[in-house]
Amino acid sequence: MFGRVRIFSGPPERVDDDVTQQAREQTLRTLQTIPGFAGLHVFAHRQTGKTIAISLWETEAAVQAWEHMRGPIVAEQVRPTGRTEQESGLYELVFSSTADPTSASVTS
Repeated sequence: MFGRVRIFSGPPERVDDDVTQQAREQTLRTLQTIPGFAGLHVFAHRQTGKTIAISLWETEAAVQAWEHMRGPIVAEQVRPTGRTEQESGLYELVFSSTADPTSASVTS
């Protein structure tokens, strides 16, 4: 499992306004059409407007396929929200756990 982490900044009042929610929904619909897409999580700091988006991918090849097509798609969807991308990185999952203690796993 791989995660593409992207950090965005923007006006705090736009963290989850209608325009931003619509952009996220459109992005999710696009991601769901890409083989190997496994999920999307968006975390926000409401006081600063900073958001962290983590897309999950089954393989490194799947996330690379998204990387090759994402530029114009994301630019179009982010533009009306007033958000700008500050940083990004690709990470491989090495440990995962949920509230269920029997579900923790280490990958290698």
